[in-house]
Amino acid sequence: AMTMKNFETLIDPSFPVLAAIRHSLSLASLTVVICLLLGVIFAWIVERTSLKGRGAIAAIIMLTYGFPAMIFAIAIMLCYLKFFYGTFTILLIPYVAKNLPIAFTLFVSGLKQAAPELEEAAHVAGAGWKQTMIHVSLPLLKSSAWVSAMLIFALALRELSMSAILTQPRTAVMSTVVLGFLETGAVEMAAAVSLVIVVLCLVALLLAKAVFRERGLPRVLKRMADGRTADP
Repeated sequence: AMTMKNFETLIDPSFPVLAAIRHSLSLASLTVVICLLLGVIFAWIVERTSLKGRGAIAAIIMLTYGFPAMIFAIAIMLCYLKFFYGTFTILLIPYVAKNLPIAFTLFVSGLKQAAPELEEAAHVAGAGWKQTMIHVSLPLLKSSAWVSAMLIFALALRELSMSAILTQPRTAVMSTVVLGFLETGAVEMAAAVSLVIVVLCLVALLLAKAVFRERGLPRVLKRMADGRTADP
């Protein structure tokens, strides 16, 4: 019979699921903020400067997306275990590294579509670099920022491979809680938590698809929004 009992258990403060939901939402939100900041900075360096080695910056950023998630998590654990063991930082580092290419790619695409003459005109009019970025460059990247945020949030929220290796009981996230329930045979609770993840991810991806349709962003990223891109 249909029942809401399992969902009532999810919001029980004495049960570990509510803490895991907060952890997942916090980590996904922090990942979004950091990826957007780093993504726009690195994209601007690559597209708007003549800095030597800017091609290497792009290559290094994209390289992280190609590594299998489990191998990447093991590398992070070996490098940072003594510094961040049992903290959320050891989760945040790989979350940001794996999702940064999404923000970087979208911001690079946005800058390619925005004529640099607009920034040059602002400089000619007397605007400094800061004013040009705030009033000219960044407004042109709103769509890229919005879509990046939605995609990264959804991907970080459902991340399992790296989380399973790097989390501890007090830093558990929703995906590892689902795995724990399945291992103990609590299939109903696992399904309830999974549904929460699906609903949150679906909302984020539907918002991203709405912007994709409106702005016509790159096809490879449309596939990510459709959920057809595999988790590396």
